Amino acid sequence: LICTKDLPTVSGSFVYKDFNGGVDDVVVERLRAAGAIVTGKTNVPEFGYSGVGHNPLFETTRNPWDLERTPGGSSSGSAAGAASRMFPVGLGTQVRGSVLRPGAFCGLYAIKPSFGCINLEGINPISRGVNHLGTLAASLEDMWLSLHYLSRNAGAEATRISLPGATEMPGPEKPGRLIRLET
Repeated sequence: LICTKDLPTVSGSFVYKDFNGGVDDVVVERLRAAGAIVTGKTNVPEFGYSGVGHNPLFETTRNPWDLERTPGGSSSGSAAGAASRMFPVGLGTQVRGSVLRPGAFCGLYAIKPSFGCINLEGINPISRGVNHLGTLAASLEDMWLSLHYLSRNAGAEATRISLPGATEMPGPEKPGRLIRLET
């Protein structure tokens, strides 16, 4: 769903089977400018819509921890790749649960930030009004750094603000109070 100038962007569909726009989407452009290397693209259900990790062009994506189980949804390729340590961070798009669910199913850190805090310019979304871009990573530090970097450097959507706070992940803090609720 995310265009790269050197790889096809098929959106899991026969409609885009041979499509290569020849440009990087804003998030890819900014990641490359920071020194990131795009190692490849992963499987996505047709237009990122199906929740099973299958599309008509490629094999079904499998959970790297149990090949009989799903990796969880439309960002399942990014989740499976990050969980199997093929790359440290994967990007994913979310309409309903397509970043968080694959993150949980594959044992990763995943975040879907506030709507519009990362520019989706060029990404083939199901709906500009509800799509989010998130990150999936094996470490909390990689997830935090990549998400904040994208928010700051790719910018936010029109009328939205980038993520607040420091780009560097804050250190742990001892809680002032613990509460135990028994229900």
